[in-house]
Amino acid sequence: MFKAHCPVADRVRDVARRAIKDLAKHVATQTLDAGLYRAWKCGEPGNCINAFEVVTGPGWLLIRGDMGTCLWERTNDMLGWCRGSINSLGYFAEKVSREIKIKEYDPDIAKAWLLDQIIDFWNDHHGDDMDADEWHQWKEITDLYRDGDPSEKLDWERDVMDTGINDGGDYPDWRNYTYHFLWQREALKWLFAEITKQEKRV
Repeated sequence: MFKAHCPVADRVRDVARRAIKDLAKHVATQTLDAGLYRAWKCGEPGNCINAFEVVTGPGWLLIRGDMGTCLWERTNDMLGWCRGSINSLGYFAEKVSREIKIKEYDPDIAKAWLLDQIIDFWNDHHGDDMDADEWHQWKEITDLYRDGDPSEKLDWERDVMDTGINDGGDYPDWRNYTYHFLWQREALKWLFAEITKQEKRV
């Protein structure tokens, strides 16, 4: 069954491409190695743009730098856990400290959600005679998709609720991962690859 494109996957891919360029000349220098307490400084030599530091301790891993700060909390050896979990985006995101914002409203997700509702509505009624109320709702949701502007969250919420398309359903989550969070994830993936290279040279 056809579904709308996935804005989350689009953003993840776009940030990954950008991070490859941002990190191309970076080097990783370990500044602390004391059991579970470890630290690395990462950046392009002679340039502080997109520089960052990663620090671990028992039960936590912190990244901080130009792209902000993020903290993960899960298990005693956080380096091992992160290296094994980072490719599972949803699970990895769940372990971020609750005080840190990693998601934001995304108009693209809001619009894609409405398209999915339109597709489901059509599949549910295709081949059947729709009554007047159903035709009216079909016109409302298709008009909203064609002419509506999801850039203002509160206005879009009101317009969607007015169509009745989500009556009785779970409240839709129109959030996407922030650019900074996804970039920090890519930076950690880069660091872990550098650590693996260094381990192989030993």
